[in-house]
Amino acid sequence: MSADQLASGYHVQQTIVKILYCSRFDFEEKYKLNVPAPVYMDYAAVRYFAAVSDAVHKSSRFELLHFLAIDAQVGVNGKIDVSTPSKDYSGSLLPEAHSHFDNGFKIVTFYADPDALLRTAYVLRKDGWRDSMNLYQRMISKSKIEAIRTYLKKQKRVFINNIIVTLPPEVQPLNKKLETVDSATLKQTAPVTIKLPDRANSIGIVDGQHRVFAYHETDNDDSQIALLRVQQNLLVTGIIYPAYLSDIEREKFEARLFLEINSTQTNAKSQLKQAIGLVLEPFASDSIAARVLSQLAKTGPLQGVVEQYFFDTDKLKTSSIVSYGLRPLVKTGGDDSLFSIWAHEARDDVAAGRNDEALAEYVTFCVATINRLLVAIRKNLASGRWTTDRKAEKRVLATTYVNSFLITLRLLIKGGRSLDQADLDQAFAGIDNFDFSAYHSSQYKRMAEQIVDIHFGMTAEALS
Repeated sequence: MSADQLASGYHVQQTIVKILYCSRFDFEEKYKLNVPAPVYMDYAAVRYFAAVSDAVHKSSRFELLHFLAIDAQVGVNGKIDVSTPSKDYSGSLLPEAHSHFDNGFKIVTFYADPDALLRTAYVLRKDGWRDSMNLYQRMISKSKIEAIRTYLKKQKRVFINNIIVTLPPEVQPLNKKLETVDSATLKQTAPVTIKLPDRANSIGIVDGQHRVFAYHETDNDDSQIALLRVQQNLLVTGIIYPAYLSDIEREKFEARLFLEINSTQTNAKSQLKQAIGLVLEPFASDSIAARVLSQLAKTGPLQGVVEQYFFDTDKLKTSSIVSYGLRPLVKTGGDDSLFSIWAHEARDDVAAGRNDEALAEYVTFCVATINRLLVAIRKNLASGRWTTDRKAEKRVLATTYVNSFLITLRLLIKGGRSLDQADLDQAFAGIDNFDFSAYHSSQYKRMAEQIVDIHFGMTAEALS
């Protein structure tokens, strides 16, 4: 880039230059580690930002800057504001005795204009670009945004239910003397002033993202919405965490709160509970299964064929595989689980629900063992059958068949059979002739019993 390509009015030293690398196809993480300077926008991130920008248009720019790791102020007409301004809001602080939250939590309510929230808020969406297993909020819905926007233009009034947010640690409720108010000493709700920093990506929306982003800014901005964006006020309930609370405990608190708010919704209920379970109960069988499937989707025979993102179609459904195939296989008990053959000094810790490092090693063991079985099956199938494409003749990558393969592994473990790669390769010779079409829907176990009978000489009666 040459200096004459920069916007006039800015000095070259005020410019932040980022190298953005986009690829349609995934490639190994080691290449990114070898060349760390560029910002890697993988295809999933491209699709994510395409969907977000299609729904909220110019208001998506703050999150995009966050993705690019640009935290500096963006210049306007040649001016870059280097200060960190804040805006005052009148609100109320709830006494700890009335909130029934743990000691140190501060709960404040205040009214804020949508414009301020759009410029400062972020949402930790499950289908987003952040590399974390502790994300569970749903992808933003363009149709829901447009429906709320239509309502706003027609009725010209706000929704009266509140937006739930987490506030940055520097935000404290202040009294008239601008002194921090301690909610533990209060006996009744007290008026306070809330100073919100005018800083992008500083306020986390736990619930209410659609009601906030319905006020988004477009290229040719809607004059009615533009006026409502600064005129109207949304009722906000803000949570200020105590200083002692760790990041993990914060994530657990938000997950519990989100689950409480959304517990009555039926849409994507199983996926929601599985995602939140990863945060609240990482040692539960469901959570271990979800982690294992996430890794299977990235390496081995199931790479690229498991639903991971909101835009994935014609891929294996995760909730069914987690619930019916993986959960019984990875449980930390029984004589038919991978745990029963995992030789590790910290087995008792994992069974007792402690030791995160050992849990990660158990997940790695599960992934490696499952992949050995799947590799043996795949290499003994005719070319073209290992696909989720419904048009492919005699395809074997369907939820029913994958769950049956996982139950097959359970039966082999219970029967004490060798799980070495060479032995599995030999045992599954001829699997190409197996009549997969004879099994449908939830006939997982019957199909697995037939596989071990034909290929391992193990009858269902012998395993009972």
